[in-house]
Amino acid sequence: MVIHTVIDEATPIVRAGRHLAQVISELRKALRDDLEVLSIRDQAVNMERSGDLLLQDAKSSLDFMIAKNAVAQAKDAQKSAKEAQKLNRLAAFFFPLMTIAAVFGMNRPGEILANGGIIVIVILGLVLGAIVQASLKKSE
Repeated sequence: MVIHTVIDEATPIVRAGRHLAQVISELRKALRDDLEVLSIRDQAVNMERSGDLLLQDAKSSLDFMIAKNAVAQAKDAQKSAKEAQKLNRLAAFFFPLMTIAAVFGMNRPGEILANGGIIVIVILGLVLGAIVQASLKKSE
């Protein structure tokens, strides 16, 4: 990314500008009457400030981009959670139905209804399905 390149390139320049400003300030203390050193010191201080502003702006832009991506990821995670909840509801509905279908098998309806325990199995399946669905609604 461009911002990473700016930060990588600007950091040593800002550090060098800071050190240059310190050296020129020490030189200014030694040569108080030299107006050329004063001018050079002012330029070094301006260079240090400009570099520091550039670096801080790049870091702020990077922080903004990180925050923007975090918001997008949070929205995607929320969307995924909603989709997973839909899938759980679908499973809660069809699991008891598939269990009942497995119990019935490929038998003819007359054979199924002739079995007295089939009513118990159907009621048990419906009750279990209602319990699962109620627990899913409770977790919302």
